[in-house]
Amino acid sequence: DDASGDDDDDDDASDDDVMVDEGHEDTEAGLKDPLTTALLVKPVTSKKCGHTYSESSAKQYFKGAGKKCAVFGCSAMLTFADFRPDKAKEVQLRNLKKKQQRTQRTQAEDVDASDDDE
Repeated sequence: DDASGDDDDDDDASDDDVMVDEGHEDTEAGLKDPLTTALLVKPVTSKKCGHTYSESSAKQYFKGAGKKCAVFGCSAMLTFADFRPDKAKEVQLRNLKKKQQRTQRTQAEDVDASDDDE
């Protein structure tokens, strides 16, 4: 398979990188509530379609009669009873927050270092 289309190798490599990012979904975009667009808080995932919301926004939005999933292109009809806590997303959120804290510390150290140069 690799021999077919040698001039596409660079494109294939970048596509593979994208797939890895989507698979891990510990990017900020993969951990946002589709209703609030903020980072998830107490993530809950629908058993019907697999989309994840913050518990409080899902509880509010899907209370009572069923509503269509708020994720673009998803037609699943959901009630709050269709959701379950998503421990994997909670771990991903913790990892993202740790990574953001490390990045902030590194940026702060860089700023301090550049102040020393002057």
